[in-house]
Order: sequence, then C-alpha cells, then structure tokens
Amino acid sequence: MATGRPLDQFEKDALLQLKQDSSKAFYRFEEGATGTRLRYATADLMRKSCVDCHSNHPQSPKVDWKTGDVRGVLSISLPVNADSARARRGLRGMLTLLVGSAVLGLALLAFVAVRLRRSAIDAAQLVAQTQEVNLSLQNEMEQREIAEQERRIMVAQVRHTQKLETVGLLAGGIAHDLNNLLQGMLGNIDLAKQRMGNPEKATEHIELVELSARRASMLMDQLLTYAGKTPVKKRPLNLSQLVEDMKPLLSTAVSGRGSLSFDLCENLPEVEADSFQIEQIVMNLVTNAADAMSTRSRAIHVRTGVSELPADALPDSVFKLELAPGSYAFIEVTDRGVGMTQETVQKMCEPFFTTRRSGRGLGLATLQSSVVAHGGGLEVVSVIDEGTTVRIVLPGAEAVAHQNQLNQPKIVEAGGVQTILVVDDDELVRQVARLFLEKSGYKVLEAAGGREGIALFQSKADLIDVVLLDLSMPGMSGEEAFYA
Repeated sequence: MATGRPLDQFEKDALLQLKQDSSKAFYRFEEGATGTRLRYATADLMRKSCVDCHSNHPQSPKVDWKTGDVRGVLSISLPVNADSARARRGLRGMLTLLVGSAVLGLALLAFVAVRLRRSAIDAAQLVAQTQEVNLSLQNEMEQREIAEQERRIMVAQVRHTQKLETVGLLAGGIAHDLNNLLQGMLGNIDLAKQRMGNPEKATEHIELVELSARRASMLMDQLLTYAGKTPVKKRPLNLSQLVEDMKPLLSTAVSGRGSLSFDLCENLPEVEADSFQIEQIVMNLVTNAADAMSTRSRAIHVRTGVSELPADALPDSVFKLELAPGSYAFIEVTDRGVGMTQETVQKMCEPFFTTRRSGRGLGLATLQSSVVAHGGGLEVVSVIDEGTTVRIVLPGAEAVAHQNQLNQPKIVEAGGVQTILVVDDDELVRQVARLFLEKSGYKVLEAAGGREGIALFQSKADLIDVVLLDLSMPGMSGEEAFYA
C-alpha cells in the first residue's frame, strides 16, 4: 500500500488509469533483482467522513473533494515463481506471434486480393489488346497477300515483256545479219554469172558467196551454241594446225581492215576440243579485232603456245572455271585498236551487249558458252588507245595411240551405186544434197518430211541403202521418224 512516500512509476501509471475508471484494477508483471513480481493496484476512494478533512487540509492538492473521488492507489507486490514467469512469457510470445501472424495473414490476403483484382483487370486489358493486335495482323496479312499477288502478277508481266523484247531484239538482229549476208551472196552470184567467160574472176565471186554462206552458218551455230543445243564433239586437236588451216579464211575476213601476222607453236600439245566451235572462236576474235582497228595501227597478231598455270591463274579473266595447275594450250589474239574500258571488259560476254552499230552481242556470249563446254578459261587485257589481248586456254588431251595416223584425214573415194533417201523439209537443201550425191554416182530419193520419209522407206525398203535424216522438221522431227 502506498503511504506518505512518493509514488513510483507503476503507481503513477495506475493512478492515471484508475482516475479514468476506478472500477477496474491495474496490474503489471515486473522483473527485478529478486525475480518476477506481480504489481497490483486499486483505487483509494474518498469516503464521506474524510471529505471535510481533506478539503480543509493545507497540503491537499484540491479543496473540492467529493465522495468517491480517487485520492490515491492501494498497491501490493507479490513474488511470482519461475514456472509461472516462463509460462507467462511463453503465453505472451505466443499471443504476440498469433497476433502478428494474423495481421500478416490479413495483410497478405489483402495484397493477394489487390493483385488478383489488378491481374483480372490486366488480363482483360491484355485480351482486348491481343484481339486488337490479332485483327491488325490479320488485316496486314491480307494486305500483304494482296500485295504479293499483285507483285507476282507484275513480275510475270515484266518477265513476259522482257521475253518479248529479247525475242524481238534477237529476231531483228538475226534478220538484219542474214539479210546482209544474203544480199552479199545474191550480188556476188549475179557478178559471177556475168563473168562466166572469165573463170578466175567468177571464182572470186563464188569464194565470196562461200564466205557469206559460212558466216550465215556460223550465225545459226552461234544461236544454237548460246542456247546450249549444240553438242560438243571433242577429239584430239592441234590448235596451231587449226589456225594454219584457217589462214586464208581469216585473211578474207579482215581484208582491207587489218594486217594479220601469226606466231604458231610447232610442238603444241593437243587439246580435247570441238574443231568447229574452236574455229568459230578464232573467227570471232579475229573479226572483233578487225572491227576495233584505229587509224594508228591495223596490226592483228594471232599466237598459239603453252601456258603453265598455277592454281590462281588468269587474274584478269572475265570468265573462268576452276582450272587445275598444269600445262594448257592457248590461242591469243592481239590488236592495236582503240581498246576497252574495264566496265566494257566486264560486260563484253553478256548476251546482247555490243559496242558495234551492226552487232547483236551474241559473238562473245557464244564464245563464253564454248569455253565453258571445253573446261577452259578466258583472259582479257585491254587498255584504252593501246589495244586488247584476248587469250583462250584449253586443257590438254591425253596421249593417244597412233597419233600421227589419227591426225591424217582418211580419204574415202566418192562414188557408188547405192540408193540414198534424203529426208528434209527444205527443198533447197534436198536439191543441193541430191546434186552432190548424183554427181558421185548415187541414186537419190527425196521426202519433204518425217511421215513422208517413213512411207517412202516402207514402200521401198529393199532398194534404200542409206537415209540422210534432218533432225529438226515440222510435224514430225527426224528423231521421231527414226524411232517410228
């Protein structure tokens, strides 16, 4: 019980609490030097008999005391044993944990609820956005599909137009070149007729007709070679001998436009090549050199020889295959003409590219196709106002038995009594073939097409010994007629 001593902190706290509600006791557990103690306090109420005394007492804190006022506290302090203290602390900790867990659980539930609500809102927004994006993508895909269809139609139209332009350019060029050749042939034929009394003069015109005919044939062969329709018939071939045999024809081709000189290797290794296509290559290079002549010089030099090529050969080539190291035979044509720019050199083998007014750009394109077919390489070195050198290299042929005998042409005596069936849709070709064969003593039968040839052969099979069959004919081709 509190007496005249000052109140300690527990009693002060109890007094404040009891003044607010004197009906409830105030207690607290306190740890001290002697252990845990229970402090318990109740209100010390003013009794009626004490009101006057306290109201008139000089040390009283107030003078208006009433019965029932809290004038102090009555407190006791009781020791608590160790087990009770531990139980109390455990209970307090458990209560604290339970309260904390409950608060934390409520907070977590509230957080989850908020997140779920936000997630639901976000999900709804995401669904709406996804639907909008899907609709946009669908529209874009439809637009792209329409654009792609329009692009394919446009590409097809452009390709069709390009094909028509190419066919028109090709047809126009061929018609122009053939017309020039035919004009030359007809003119020389007329002159030859007028000079029949002078065989030497007439022969000159006939030779020019022959040259024009060869050029026309070469033009057709160029087209077939460029289209990949001409088979390559390779055989051992000496390039020096081939150029030697072509000298008269080459001289006629450059007559009046250039001066030819030759440096032909005598012991040149043979190559595996188609002699006709190589002749076309040489003629093409020489005529191009003649067309490139300048007023400064008209010299054209043709050379053959052997090149030892490393793996990185032909650094200045316009076109080449992967050439293995080794020895290669070459044909080289050099002119001292106007030369070409590097841009022109890079384009010179493109189809229909030409720097000549009368050219159609097929010569070098055909040359490139022939080089590809022979597994060779093409090297071009050109300098403006100094001239151009073009070298064709071809792989060598393996040694063959009886090489000298193979190089000698086999001469077969013409003439005989056999019957030969000539099947060709061109009347002029049939007529020329018949005249040559009849001159040699053969009997000749003619058919203007595949079906007619089959019918004639079946009716006179016992009389016919040989059939000359044109492969390209309308209606039924020569191959179809052969296997019919």
